Formats: sequence, structure tokens, C-alpha cells
Amino acid sequence: IDLANFPIDLDTKIHENGKNLSGGQIQKIAIARALYINPELIILDESTNSLDSETERKILKNLSTIDNLKVLMISHNMQTLEYCDTVFELNNNTLKKIK
Repeated sequence: IDLANFPIDLDTKIHENGKNLSGGQIQKIAIARALYINPELIILDESTNSLDSETERKILKNLSTIDNLKVLMISHNMQTLEYCDTVFELNNNTLKKIK
């Protein structure tokens, strides 16, 4: 999270349901909270769609470096899936491995 965008830095109050945050800020907080517990598996369903492409790239690149973390990512954006070892496409109730 870019704290420069918060008026009071770490003392910023987050309103109910993040009403005072942008979609991208909410997504970054959600990913950080999921990683905080050091999971073995994280499921990301369109989890970066409100982020700019550079921030998305940084997050996905960093996720790929975490040891013992498996990431299941769901996305319509093929560029988002470039960090994946295996990619499947679901089309007309058919699952096909494409990478």
C-alpha cells in the first residue's frame, strides 16, 4: 500500500467496508492480509483487476518468489497469468490446459 496516498499514514482510519479506499487499495490490503498468516495456498479471483499494470506486475512477481506458496489465480487477463506455471482455459464447460 502506498502510504503517501493516505493523509495520516499508518494512523489512517479505515471506514466500514473500506468506503474511504479505492478499489486498488482494497485489493492490496486483501492480498497483504491473506499473506500475513503465511498460507500454503492462496486463491486469487480477479484479485488485481483494480490495480494499474505496474503494481499488478510487482505483486505477481513478488508472489512468485515466496517459498512454499501455491497460488491459484483466476483471471480474464492473459497478461496476469504470465507468472503462472500452468494455465487452464474454461470455455463452454470445457477445461483445457493452454500452458
